[in-house]
Amino acid sequence: NKIFKRIHDENTVMTDGYRCVWKICFQELLLTIMRESQLASSPRSHSRKTLNQNHIQRVCMFLEANYHQPIEVSQMASLAQMSRSRFHIQFQAHTGKTMLQYLNDLRIQAAAKLLKATELTTEEIGRQCGFPSTSNFYRTLRIALGTTPNEIRGRSHNHEWLQPRVY
Repeated sequence: NKIFKRIHDENTVMTDGYRCVWKICFQELLLTIMRESQLASSPRSHSRKTLNQNHIQRVCMFLEANYHQPIEVSQMASLAQMSRSRFHIQFQAHTGKTMLQYLNDLRIQAAAKLLKATELTTEEIGRQCGFPSTSNFYRTLRIALGTTPNEIRGRSHNHEWLQPRVY
């Protein structure tokens, strides 16, 4: 800001040597930009990125272990030691999905396995996998896999279809 003001002032007054002052100001500006870009790529910045990745990995491990429980984004942001908005950005950058997409994928995988391997009702499976209601379970399964729980139960042992769709 000070550099721009000095350039402006010199341009307004145009006293002898104003062009030299411009050159000096522009050199100062370039130096400031170079220093700022070096700070952004410094080891400190790298360690911050690593720290963010570690926090997101901790959240992913928590989700994988607790997908069957009710989980709020605010809880996971706290676990990652980030604000809610920063958490959204960092989680998606790290996983390629929103936290809710990631959580639903975990729940869908578990539900599909239970549907094939057990005789539990779809309501019990949905509840065990953390879906808030049976209708939410059906809707999420339909959106992610394009099928219903009963269709999953009736399919062959080919598990390629268990992979959720790309959002």
